[in-house]
Amino acid sequence: MLLWALVSLKVLVLQSPRLPIYQEVVEGLVSGLPAEASVEVLPLPDDPSALAAKLEVVDMVVPVGSPALRAVLKLNPEKPVIYTAVFNSAQFNINRVNFTGVSLEISPERQIRTLKTVFPNIRRVGVPYGEQSKAQAEKLFLMASDLGVQIFIYAVSSRDEIPQMMKVMKASGVDFVWLPVDTLFANLESYKKLLAASRKHKLPLWGYAEAHVKAGATFGMQPDFKEVGKATADILWLLSQNAEGTAEVKPGELVTMEAPSFRSFLNLKAVYHLQVAEEALAKINRVFGE
Repeated sequence: MLLWALVSLKVLVLQSPRLPIYQEVVEGLVSGLPAEASVEVLPLPDDPSALAAKLEVVDMVVPVGSPALRAVLKLNPEKPVIYTAVFNSAQFNINRVNFTGVSLEISPERQIRTLKTVFPNIRRVGVPYGEQSKAQAEKLFLMASDLGVQIFIYAVSSRDEIPQMMKVMKASGVDFVWLPVDTLFANLESYKKLLAASRKHKLPLWGYAEAHVKAGATFGMQPDFKEVGKATADILWLLSQNAEGTAEVKPGELVTMEAPSFRSFLNLKAVYHLQVAEEALAKINRVFGE
């Protein structure tokens, strides 16, 4: 852990509702802060404008999750804002000198490279895409040779097209269906269709989270949420360094950080024709179907 400046930071942490992962991020954040820091964790109120006065008396603001970030953007404080645990942070199109943060994203390239490590015999990866994820799919297609696989992309406009898409993927010799970040696929009804088609065609499928792999997806990754919180604490440290001889860093000068580490999951009953590398198996955080 980095050494902290001997200053008394006043940090306001605004926690979005609903998702348990936000609590894990907050725990990691608080554990990474020094004893000198004064940290107040508040649930995001129904009326965020009630926070305006409190924003004036703190040194830094940490919105946890997209709802909290959206609220803080509307309030537009002048204090440094370090958001964290945000899905698809690019959607907010933030271009403010006092904002930076840590997303929950793991780059698609990193995910495909991990797949290749776990399943060395993967040759062709299928990538369905919707309107939100077209750019991701096209980028992967262009990077295929660097990733050591062939990328087969397939446009999907509605969840009703998922069974046909999976059938075409299988017929096209796809070894594994990887899913981009897209609400077209990342919802309960769509994912049920994906799992059903995966089982029908014995076609390995990506899981967005541990629960998906447990339910029958082949392999998946999710951020280590406590490490996301600790990475956020490190950014707070960096921005607090205003001691003599230390150049002041503005939040907007820092690139949004992707999730620093991840947890991986494997379902051996859904591996089908793929071979699992023994050395990779030992590093997977949780294995189902043993």
